[in-house]
Amino acid sequence: MPYNILILSTRKPGLSSAEFKDRYEGHVRLLKFYAGGLFLKRYRRYYLHSGVGDHPVVLRGNKAFFDFGAVAEVGFDEEASHHTFIESLSTEEVSAKIVADELEFSDPEKLASVVVGSIQETKA
Repeated sequence: MPYNILILSTRKPGLSSAEFKDRYEGHVRLLKFYAGGLFLKRYRRYYLHSGVGDHPVVLRGNKAFFDFGAVAEVGFDEEASHHTFIESLSTEEVSAKIVADELEFSDPEKLASVVVGSIQETKA
């Protein structure tokens, strides 16, 4: 059964949205390097569109809610693959490098992730 996770990544204060995106993409390359063949089946990043003052363009809702810079969707064939991926990054040396890299572009206090229960899609 597919195992999907949504991640909300908050931009580190002082970084522009372009710098955040560049550093996040570098982080993905780092993860892929260390995970090798155990890397995610899918890792889709949605970067929020920035407008005036480099703030997200909010169409509806409380602007304060949108303090994150990206929403990511990661997918695995099954839950066990997720655990294997995490284990591949869990050595002390690799884990320290990944955490240090995350601190360069994100706010770890505001990082959030959740397992998706089901996905429904409607097309024209």
